[in-house]
Amino acid sequence: RWPSLNTEVYNSLASVSVYPNPSYDQRINIVSDQVLDEIELVNINGQIMQRISRPVQSNNVYTMENLPNGFYFLRMKSENQVETRKIIVN
Repeated sequence: RWPSLNTEVYNSLASVSVYPNPSYDQRINIVSDQVLDEIELVNINGQIMQRISRPVQSNNVYTMENLPNGFYFLRMKSENQVETRKIIVN
């Protein structure tokens, strides 16, 4: 039997917090200790509705405003990691 060379992959984006969800004021906040390189808002048909490259943060909080009502996937990218969350905007 061969020795195992497993390495654990740590996804630092897994600790990202997105609130409020659902959102009732067309605005969401993203809290991340990791600097985000890109944020994408993707609709259920896979269309990118909004893409922000090198988003600006304040105290580790990114804010997206004026979001259209609907069900979306929020894709956040940092270095070589990607985290996707489901969000609802009412």
